[in-house]
Amino acid sequence: MGLVSPALAHQPVERKPDVWPADGRLFIPDGDGSAVDVIDFPDGRRVARLPVPPHPLGMGLSPDRELLFVFRGRSTEEDWVTVIRTGFDAEAKAARRLVVLASFQGEAPGGVEAGDLAQAFGRPAIVMEKTGVLTVYDGDWGRPGGVQVRTIRLAAPDHIHFVETDDALYAGFCGRGLFGRSTRRPAPSSPASPAVRRSAARPTIRTPAGRFGAAKTM
Repeated sequence: MGLVSPALAHQPVERKPDVWPADGRLFIPDGDGSAVDVIDFPDGRRVARLPVPPHPLGMGLSPDRELLFVFRGRSTEEDWVTVIRTGFDAEAKAARRLVVLASFQGEAPGGVEAGDLAQAFGRPAIVMEKTGVLTVYDGDWGRPGGVQVRTIRLAAPDHIHFVETDDALYAGFCGRGLFGRSTRRPAPSSPASPAVRRSAARPTIRTPAGRFGAAKTM
């Protein structure tokens, strides 16, 4: 393995604003090309082609539309999730350069509905359907160690959908015909640290038949 540096020395340069007007931004996964293409409107110009692990399939936007989560197809040996900064401000109609912030391995990740990533307790969430674990993310993806991860172990692996209300989170287990309800929110996030922090909160997942019991928060 070798590296070639584009410059061994340089002088100070002027920093220019890296933003331009745009009415919209479209993300297209290229399953054969291991990339996500990004097109800005109204001119339809491709502004980026972002490399991701092979065979991207599912994509979901975070609730604030600042992050795009890209899931690798399940026909592959390993499941990966890639987090991309969208760089688009719909209110200001402004766009900027995109950044791939992180990639991490999942276990049959899911939880996307109509292009929106699932959210739990007001935060982005991914369902690891192979293991039946709900992962909730909070913090700054652009800073090392800046993201706090909470995991909630659900009743069983399954294809799972979520609906959140003001005081509870409902989980539907599609293959099993069951549903669960979380009656307690995880504790508010503490400031991020270099180490991944985990909440000690223990939500309770119940069904009318009481088949879920206490969900394990890792």
